[in-house]
Amino acid sequence: MKKPLQTSLWALAAIFALLLQPKITVFGVPLNLTVALVYVYAARALATQSGGAGFTDITAETRAVSFGAVIGLIEDMMSGLLPGINFMSKALLGLLSVTIFRDYISQWTPFIGAAVIFIVTILDGVIVVMMCQFVMGIAINEYAAMQMILTQSVINLPLGCLIRCGHNISDIRGQ
Repeated sequence: MKKPLQTSLWALAAIFALLLQPKITVFGVPLNLTVALVYVYAARALATQSGGAGFTDITAETRAVSFGAVIGLIEDMMSGLLPGINFMSKALLGLLSVTIFRDYISQWTPFIGAAVIFIVTILDGVIVVMMCQFVMGIAINEYAAMQMILTQSVINLPLGCLIRCGHNISDIRGQ
C-alpha cells in the first residue's frame, strides 16, 4: 500500500512543479523546479535502494533516469518544444545526481546539497540551450541564456540546502 501512495505523491509533486514553474518568475526569469524535483527523486531513490542486488531489483540510476525522462517529456509537451530536449536533459540529470551522491560525496551537508543542485541546474540549462541551438537551429543570445541559467541556479540554491538526502552516504557505499 505504501508504493501507490508514494507514486501518487511524486506525481502530484511533478504536476505542481510543472504547473507552477512557468507562472512564477524572479527578475523576469522563470523557475526551474523540475531540476529540483529530479534531484530530490534521485536522492530519495538512492536512499531507499535495497542493499542486495537481485535480478528483479531496479537500481537507483534506472529509477532516477526514468523519472527524469518522464518529467522532461511532459515538460517538452507543455512547452511546445521538440520532444527530446528536456527529456534528454532531465534523464541525464537523474543519472548524474545518483552518481554524484553515490560515488563522489561521502557525507551530505547543506553546502554540498546547494553546490550539487547549483551545478545540476547549470548543466540542465546548458544542455537545453545547446540542443535548441544545434539540433533545432534556434538562434539564442548566449549572454541572456547564461544570465537566465545562473539566475535559476541561484534560485535553486536554497532548495539544495533544505532538501536532505535522507541517508548517510557512507551506508550506501558499504563503509
